[in-house]
Amino acid sequence: GMKKVGINFVNTATPNSYIQGAPGVVNTKAALEKNEITVVGTKLQQDKKDYIIKNIRNIPFAFLAYTEGLENTKNIEEASEYINIAEEEKIRNDIKAAKEEGAEFIVVNMYWEKGKDTSVTSKQQKWVDMLIDAGANVILGNNSSGIQKMEMKENSEGEPVLVVYSLGSFLSQNEIVMNKKKRGTIDPNVELLVQFDVEKEIASGKVSLVKVTYTPLYLVDNGENEKERYELFEIKETLKKAEKQE
Repeated sequence: GMKKVGINFVNTATPNSYIQGAPGVVNTKAALEKNEITVVGTKLQQDKKDYIIKNIRNIPFAFLAYTEGLENTKNIEEASEYINIAEEEKIRNDIKAAKEEGAEFIVVNMYWEKGKDTSVTSKQQKWVDMLIDAGANVILGNNSSGIQKMEMKENSEGEPVLVVYSLGSFLSQNEIVMNKKKRGTIDPNVELLVQFDVEKEIASGKVSLVKVTYTPLYLVDNGENEKERYELFEIKETLKKAEKQE
């Protein structure tokens, strides 16, 4: 199903990645790679590096993924042999190694420790500051049941860095949650697709983030008895169609 809809690259570093132990990680990775889907975030013991470098239109991108914590896992040391657990020193070393291997643009996916809130925590902001200092060009966040804000930041060289704190759940059976303290509603059915354009200057060889666009989506659950249970709709396009029909 994932391959049919065009998914060819996934992050598998989540708090639940090790619930089935090493066999679960190994089998999941094998099943995805059998369908030509690249995996980042989990690994096999024999893998020598914790990132993936892909050459896209003559630009070498490095993709890294980490989870802040693990659930129902007693042996964290053993789990870390299969899952990229977020630690500052490790992340800095991985980004450094990726750059030394030739990566010119760094994309980091972070699975934050706490979800179910649309507000950004101070801990998330600290991680973001560290990642930018370490050399990340794009930071994509997960583990909020709802979407969180996006923002453009700058690194020490004045270059733009895209930060997306949460893209939402994409496909989820979570229920809509009322946040009484903040008088807001967290709708896990609202998702984001983000597209960013990167250019490389021929003369200088400099690689830069030049454009960011996003598409808000809404997930509809048609019921477990339906052949196509879940459908994703582009919110803007759906509203336009509805306006024309009125």
